[in-house]
Amino acid sequence: MNRNLGFKVRIMLLMIASGISNAYCVMNFKTPVTHHTGNATAIALSISDSKRFIFLLAIFGLFFLGSVVGTYTTYEENFRRGFLCLAVLAIISTLIGEYAVYLLTFIFGFQNSLFLKYEGALIRSTHITGYLTDSATIIGKYLRTKDSSRLHVSIFFLISIGFFILGGILYFYVKSFSQILVALIYLILACIWR
Repeated sequence: MNRNLGFKVRIMLLMIASGISNAYCVMNFKTPVTHHTGNATAIALSISDSKRFIFLLAIFGLFFLGSVVGTYTTYEENFRRGFLCLAVLAIISTLIGEYAVYLLTFIFGFQNSLFLKYEGALIRSTHITGYLTDSATIIGKYLRTKDSSRLHVSIFFLISIGFFILGGILYFYVKSFSQILVALIYLILACIWR
């Protein structure tokens, strides 16, 4: 497989996994776990609701901790080991009921810490806000300067967003098996990552 195409396929698999798990957490726990700008605001707004405040603070902290552990585990690009860890954690998340939200948050902090680059752009495979901004910036620069040298990166970001949304759609078809599917994606990535 073309190396560049293979890399793109792997990133799209990560985006699908993120979309599935984010939909799972939004539907079951009423909070996103793959990104935290809104959660940071919710922490501030929940100061008078101690239960919600502690929940959101834990979510925030576990994403951070997952990023620390992910970086430690995959340092020097040992992604196979990282994906095997993520697969095991995703399977465990299916066994712990309402506590799954905490483990999934940790998982996506871990996944988000993977140091991946596409054409010099840092890839964060758990959320899409940066992709929207980066894609729009590239298009804006093109419209202003007619320099099309980075348009393919904008297209990559937009396609990635589509795969994140596809993951959310897939959640509705696999609901109770969603994290098993995510674990399967991680296992596939562990097998094919080079």
